[in-house]
Amino acid sequence: MPFRRGIEEGGSRAFMASYNKVNGVPRAVNPILETVARREWDNDGIICTDGGAMRQLVTEHKYFPDFEHAAAAVVRAGIGQFLDDYREPVNAALKDGLLTEGDVDKVLRTDFRVMIRLGLLDPPSMVSYSRIGEGPEPWLSDEHR
Repeated sequence: MPFRRGIEEGGSRAFMASYNKVNGVPRAVNPILETVARREWDNDGIICTDGGAMRQLVTEHKYFPDFEHAAAAVVRAGIGQFLDDYREPVNAALKDGLLTEGDVDKVLRTDFRVMIRLGLLDPPSMVSYSRIGEGPEPWLSDEHR
């Protein structure tokens, strides 16, 4: 399966959970994110929602009664990045005990792990990626035409 190979063989450390359901469970809260992607495929990186996926758990899938419960389930499923406005529902879930700081810490570790590997927390002078776009790109030179 190409998707699996991208993680296991290609070393991808980020992917987006899809909108669909598997066996009646929306992907954004499906336990296979943890059991398969994390444990079997050894992905220790970022899993994010697609745009609107958290909202759809309430509005389209009708899987949760409100955004607070949806946000809590998404975080507990292992997703640490949202393409939705997540702050208010996640804060409410924390306040109401649907999530713990430990739940949030667990998913943030994956995000920070990728940020550290990419050098996003280092000074730009230490990160080769930071020089992209500073000058003419090599592939635009006469040599590469």
